[in-house]
Amino acid sequence: MDVLKKHPELEAVLLKLTHTITDQDMSYMNYEVESEGQKPHDVAERYLRTKGLLY
Repeated sequence: MDVLKKHPELEAVLLKLTHTITDQDMSYMNYEVESEGQKPHDVAERYLRTKGLLY
């Protein structure tokens, strides 16, 4: 993964997401962005806060 080569400090953060985002979660986030016109950043931030991964 090129991102991890450039930013190895992200590995710990990305590992926290492993097995966290379900298919249903992803589907709903895609719906919020594609159908409701919400900004991807806002949708992702809300999700991470809801899961306690962002404070």
